[in-house]
Amino acid sequence: MSNQQTLQALRSRSPSEAPSAWLGRILDALPDDGEADDQMLDELLRAVNGPLADEQRHIEEDPAAYVSFWREATRRLPSHPLARAAYADTLLLTGHTDAAIEEMLIAFESDPKLIYRMSGEYRDLMERAGDREWAAYRALAIRAAELDNPKANREYVEEETKSLFEEVGDDAELRALALRILRS
Repeated sequence: MSNQQTLQALRSRSPSEAPSAWLGRILDALPDDGEADDQMLDELLRAVNGPLADEQRHIEEDPAAYVSFWREATRRLPSHPLARAAYADTLLLTGHTDAAIEEMLIAFESDPKLIYRMSGEYRDLMERAGDREWAAYRALAIRAAELDNPKANREYVEEETKSLFEEVGDDAELRALALRILRS
């Protein structure tokens, strides 16, 4: 399928139609992984989950259908971390916090700059989730700043890296995790 067919499927929902039928039609129209582009994914996210303030209302129609949709979209579009981030957000909105944290960390590791777009509530969630998640999130935020603008963010990167390693201290596992992310 093409990006155009996907966009047509996004606009095809009738007011009384069950979300699962519409979401199934969108999945049928999804392009292959290599053919999907960022613009199509942005429109997919906006059309399926609705605007930021309306996400919960959209998903509440049929939480299981939305979770299933994004799980399958993530499987079909593995080279697009935004699909995984949308899946994580949907998991979070449907009360699956631990799974949402895990999926979002995978998305951020695939594209650290997604932190700028998706991190809103994730910073606090990661901090509360535990040492491993918090260390990974902090390292990913540092990596995002480094990738975004290495020259302009140099001071931030240095300060945050120092702070991160002071916080993880002698914990070999957390140090290794942070180093792996920072060197990726």
